[in-house]
Amino acid sequence: MSDAKTVLPETGRVPLWNAPIGLFKCDGELCLKTEYRRNDGWIEAYIVSSGEAFWGPPPQTLPSQTACLVEPVDWEVIEGMTGVLEVALRRTQAALAASQARVEASDEAVQRAANAVTEMARLLSVAEAKAEALDMWMRAALARWEVVRNGDENDVASFAISLMQNTDALLLAAGEERTTSSA
Repeated sequence: MSDAKTVLPETGRVPLWNAPIGLFKCDGELCLKTEYRRNDGWIEAYIVSSGEAFWGPPPQTLPSQTACLVEPVDWEVIEGMTGVLEVALRRTQAALAASQARVEASDEAVQRAANAVTEMARLLSVAEAKAEALDMWMRAALARWEVVRNGDENDVASFAISLMQNTDALLLAAGEERTTSSA
């Protein structure tokens, strides 16, 4: 093996034994070449994602490892990407904060809607009670009127009293009181 760097210009790949110490890519994996070699000549290189020893593609032998073509990763490119990544991270954090604010606003809107539905249900229940009381009042008034209409004149006063009592009951169910004028 010669000490001259062997670079394949069309791909930028070099044999692992000639690659600089640092990061390199091989078959889509990001790897790290250290400055160390074992006594048997194995280059101490590791796969970044798993921490496993890097041997390269089969056959995984010492000659195969040292001759494996790798693509060195330029630190200047990585440092340049750091700034881009920091900007992307800040934008992502801002978008996340905005999304969280929208979620909180949505949660508040949902709570307000739930409260409105609860109030509408309560009002409906009250309205149903009032309608039931009105129905009872109307039935009582009609029943008394039938008696009066059939000619029992003694019941006219009784009808008026019954109508007033039923009106008071209706108003009480509605949460109101009958106002009487005082002379």
